[in-house]
Amino acid sequence: MNRQLKPIVIIGILILVIWIVSKIYNNKIENDIAENKSTTYAKVYDVEYVGKNKVFRYKFKYDNKIYLGDAPAEKINFEILNKYYKIDFSTEEPEKNRINLNAEITDESIIERTGL
Repeated sequence: MNRQLKPIVIIGILILVIWIVSKIYNNKIENDIAENKSTTYAKVYDVEYVGKNKVFRYKFKYDNKIYLGDAPAEKINFEILNKYYKIDFSTEEPEKNRINLNAEITDESIIERTGL
């Protein structure tokens, strides 16, 4: 193999392996949520840049413990700050969770029950 091509092939293989591992990990999380699913509500408490990536952070309460989550943001949207959204999570590992930004909660009685 050409000496100039070798590093490119190695980098390509590494990128492929990282992509495959991340897909397997994400599928495991989704399967765990599906098998042990519960639903609650989370409060978005921060929106920020982390390096070049944009993320929002949220918290929710389950079994009298507060869990934190974050998700990538397509664009920084400060309008979601301090709002509540429906999330699905694994009762076995609540750290495995998925927020639904299309399901904003505005009912004050539900928000009050979140305990956040």
